Amino acid sequence: MIPGVRDLTGTSLGRYEVKERLGAGGMAVVYRAVQSSLGREVALKVLAPALTEDDEFLRRFENEARALASLDHPNILAIIDFDSIDGTTFLTMPLARGGSFEEVVEKGPMDPGTAWTRYLRPVADALGHAHAAGIVHRDVKPANVLVHADGRPLLADFGLARGGAGAIQLTMAGISIGTPGYMAPEQVLGKEVDSRADIYAYAAMIFRALTGRLPYTGDSAIEIAIATVREPIPSATAIRHELPDELDHFMVRALAKEPSERPATMAELVALLNKVPQRRNM
Repeated sequence: MIPGVRDLTGTSLGRYEVKERLGAGGMAVVYRAVQSSLGREVALKVLAPALTEDDEFLRRFENEARALASLDHPNILAIIDFDSIDGTTFLTMPLARGGSFEEVVEKGPMDPGTAWTRYLRPVADALGHAHAAGIVHRDVKPANVLVHADGRPLLADFGLARGGAGAIQLTMAGISIGTPGYMAPEQVLGKEVDSRADIYAYAAMIFRALTGRLPYTGDSAIEIAIATVREPIPSATAIRHELPDELDHFMVRALAKEPSERPATMAELVALLNKVPQRRNM
């Protein structure tokens, strides 16, 4: 539980009856709730008090929530509502019942065709849609790809997202910005990031899905961060020999240390990825 956040299970938050705590991160606690006016189940993302004590932050967060709510894509988890009741600030979202992509990739290397068709291509389209609207996710990873009951992957948790001018600066003490292993080098170093940081994270997600491990590993977040910045781009085919050499060439571009050396857009990245065969030519 996040320090200072009381457990809301069994209580009411406005028109929402909070039923179950589903999980927590550095920024928020997520609950399953029932919207009493409609009798439907939803997910409530309750923000940490450290974020909500700042009126300027709340104003900017509400503006950002409105921008995210404007995204209309079948593979983006929608924002239904934003509210603050008795000092508790929260987002309301649909409840995804199919788990997450993290639960899939943690089982081991995936079949490339299945990974691409079922998960990676829809997420690429969702990211491209967000980028076209000027929104950078900043925390792309399998755990933030939820699965709808019908099997659709849903890109979620835009909590670190940033849009254009006046976007949120989440640099408060104790709040983690991004996830080690998926963070681009410039993000690790605390530099300004744009959509190319999402492109890096997306490529890291591909690497893990197909090899069973992240490009850079270590015993601590610091070790992973140092490796991300300093170590050469690893070979996916050295880990899983049946993968095609073209995948390594793709990773050299997509995981480049310098943002300018990566594909500039998700469309460019997908075009490069479409040239990669699913298996090594034997």
